[in-house]
Amino acid sequence: MKLSCLFIIVIMPLISFCQSATQIETIARSQAHRFKANFVVNGVNKQSIGMGFILKGEYFATCYHLISSPEDGSKAISAYMTYNERFVKGIYKYDSVYLNINFKLKKGQYDFSKHVYNRNDHSTDFVVLKLKHKINSIECKFTNSEIESGDSYISWGNVYEENTGEVYDLFDDKMKFIFPYQNKEGDSAEWYVFKSKAGEGFSGTPVYNKNGDIVSMVQYGNNKPPLDILKYLLNRKAIDNSCYTDILNGYKNNERLVYTINVQYLIKTYLYGYIN
Repeated sequence: MKLSCLFIIVIMPLISFCQSATQIETIARSQAHRFKANFVVNGVNKQSIGMGFILKGEYFATCYHLISSPEDGSKAISAYMTYNERFVKGIYKYDSVYLNINFKLKKGQYDFSKHVYNRNDHSTDFVVLKLKHKINSIECKFTNSEIESGDSYISWGNVYEENTGEVYDLFDDKMKFIFPYQNKEGDSAEWYVFKSKAGEGFSGTPVYNKNGDIVSMVQYGNNKPPLDILKYLLNRKAIDNSCYTDILNGYKNNERLVYTINVQYLIKTYLYGYIN
């Protein structure tokens, strides 16, 4: 009898944890999808690759820099997202749906066709596109709770590596620190900075808390400090010297830091007409 009680005490938390992790993975697989945009620059075809998340089964939220090149300012001529990705007998397969870059707005929606994107101003690095047809998706939930430095959060990258079929894991990312970022209107658009495995192609990835709520979206990540962006923010007093120093110190151990923007800012500024 004592052995039975011990079994329940020790094993039950493990089972509960596995179920929670599985539920978050199910949510992420349903909401977060790979995104590709096509460009023609001086007669040459180019492509940007990132991530994003589904809203109401008919909209796709991602980073604006994926449809407007930070290097030359060129605009995407078409874009699509993939879903139901799988590797079948050594062949990478997926379903896809094209996205309408400039669609007819509904009442109260932010007009991204008139959106001004500044590569140094991360509060502008956001866009919502419309799917050509609806797909089934678990509805996004957005957190209202406080985000804590040192806590773990979940990010989800491209589901498959196309050449090998390797499945990317959910990354248990550690919050390094939070700093207030002020946009040109003076609104706070907090950046959450993570120590993360996320790399190239992760722009637009939603970041989840342990409840499966989206807390932020990945905008930038590297193992070297983005000095041009940081100096721009410092000169504009969008961040202070202590924030600037903290960020630079975060790279001393050659860690990869990922910058994500507070989802509550995105809701207040851009998403109000797309999620309600």
